[in-house]
Amino acid sequence: MTGIEVAFNNLLAFYFLLRLLRYGYWRDAVWLGLSAGLGLWFYAAFRFTGLALAIVALVRVRRWRTVVSGIIAGLIVMALVFPIVVYSQVESDEFLYRTRKIQIFDPDNRQAPTLAEAIANNIQAHAKMFHIEGDHNGRHNLPGTPMLDPVMGMLMILGIGLALRNVHQSTGWYFLVLLITGLLPGILTLESEAPQSLRTIGVLPSVAYLCALAVFAIGQMLVDQPRTRPLVMGIGVALATSLYSNYALYFEDQRHDFKVWDGFSPVQSILGRTVADYPADQRLLFSPLISFAPTIAFFAPDVEQRQETLILPDALPIRAEPTYAASIFLQKDDRWLWDYAQRLYPNATFHKITLQELDLNTDRSGVLIYVIDLTPADIASLQGLGADGTGALYIPEYGAYRLSGPWGTNLYLDGQLVDARDQLMLGAGNHAIRIEPPGGLLEWRQSDDFSFDAVPEHFLYHHPVGAYGFTGWYYRIDNQDSLIQRIESGISPSLVRVDPALDAYFHVLHLPRPYGVAWRGWLQVKETGSYGFSLRAIEWAELRVNGTQVAETPGPDQTIYTTVELPPGLHEIQVRFLDTVPYSRIHLLWQPPGQQGFTTPPPELFSPFPY
Repeated sequence: MTGIEVAFNNLLAFYFLLRLLRYGYWRDAVWLGLSAGLGLWFYAAFRFTGLALAIVALVRVRRWRTVVSGIIAGLIVMALVFPIVVYSQVESDEFLYRTRKIQIFDPDNRQAPTLAEAIANNIQAHAKMFHIEGDHNGRHNLPGTPMLDPVMGMLMILGIGLALRNVHQSTGWYFLVLLITGLLPGILTLESEAPQSLRTIGVLPSVAYLCALAVFAIGQMLVDQPRTRPLVMGIGVALATSLYSNYALYFEDQRHDFKVWDGFSPVQSILGRTVADYPADQRLLFSPLISFAPTIAFFAPDVEQRQETLILPDALPIRAEPTYAASIFLQKDDRWLWDYAQRLYPNATFHKITLQELDLNTDRSGVLIYVIDLTPADIASLQGLGADGTGALYIPEYGAYRLSGPWGTNLYLDGQLVDARDQLMLGAGNHAIRIEPPGGLLEWRQSDDFSFDAVPEHFLYHHPVGAYGFTGWYYRIDNQDSLIQRIESGISPSLVRVDPALDAYFHVLHLPRPYGVAWRGWLQVKETGSYGFSLRAIEWAELRVNGTQVAETPGPDQTIYTTVELPPGLHEIQVRFLDTVPYSRIHLLWQPPGQQGFTTPPPELFSPFPY
């Protein structure tokens, strides 16, 4: 579906509407119903452009015969769309799925606090789309470039003025109404995607008409002028400039622009071709933003049934029995996880798919996809406690547990001595464990179990896996004040997790929105110096070092930078995070003394416990 059928069917329907209003012939009513009904079978934007047809029809009807013809047209439209109506009732969730995801009447889909503010923001963005700042989606436009070249932009403005002057005429009046209703699909959908030129493709007939109206008026003016040669030459130069500008934009600028290329799912296409050659029993794990992409399924249909989404940020090590080989596919923003995997699995196969390998005509360099191929031996190499009885115990979900070590041994969890009588509330993730003397079988019992069972081998790990990162307390709240109150009052959280790093997009939410998190970890600093930190979040986050706030994000998806002087030793790092809107993410980066640029701190530098 290209969307251009919206403009085609709208013009076709308007043509027969004009004939119906002028002559009242029933055959025009039939063709009007057929063209409007056919339009409703295609892109949903036609529903809004069809609104302009309905408005003109209601306002301009003058005769009873025309009313009857209009009823005939309406019945034909209803007959054509009846299967769609039935489907929308039987499969309403599927039919409305996309609409529910993008419409801004749902507060979860809005960035602005109120619906009125969201609509105002979108009106402003779409008003600027034609002349100032266009669609940023590379599939629709050269990102950010105005949708009209300067010549057409001026003609459109002149055409609007002429249409307003002759507003009593059906044609001009209709295209002004269409300009408004055609923009509604963009105005009433996600602010983050505004301006959206594909959803507003219904305005194309209006833009073309208004520009043509201006050209026609200029032509009439020239006919009345005795000396028109210089003016004709000037107009010819302007039109030639417009023609060349559009040619260069499409065949040169967009052709070689990386963002345009990147907008057509090239990473997913490359992945689809790559994984199509993998064995049928190989586990395939993808970063959230590239998992279950339709493009991958197109190139490798059988892969869709066996691919898995990595749950970030706690994706490694692979917590499964070492029965099958596994391959991990990371997008370019997951560099820290690639580096971490190299420390965990030094014998695995690591390779990158880069722009240079694809021999693209671009000056850009960089990685498109990180690929990690693990054998069963690689996966097994980390499992089980170390020979000295130390390592990490993975807790799959937050809850109450009892642990029991071998007879005659002491069992330490997170630095505390425990025995089988202790009921422990443990957060999901890795916990430091030590058995003295080493050896024997470790058993556990969850709150709803009747007896102790052996801890699976793939839930026990030894160095270099450890209890690293931050402990996160998750609360069901909807604003910053409530989060701070919960933290300071010591109210029990809804969920506790241990996360190795705070640099992730949350594809799978651990709590349904709205919620807030207080992460706390202890950073081991080895040398005195100025340590830089950057913080970015959707929706809000703040950074505290040793109990003092040092940074707060200025707005959703905006980065704040700060520098803190730190002496050697342990330093408490706390990040508070609020998530009430879509596209949840948190990014805490650092810049230690002597390092160029900001990177994700290695998980090994942080302890979720103060020891």
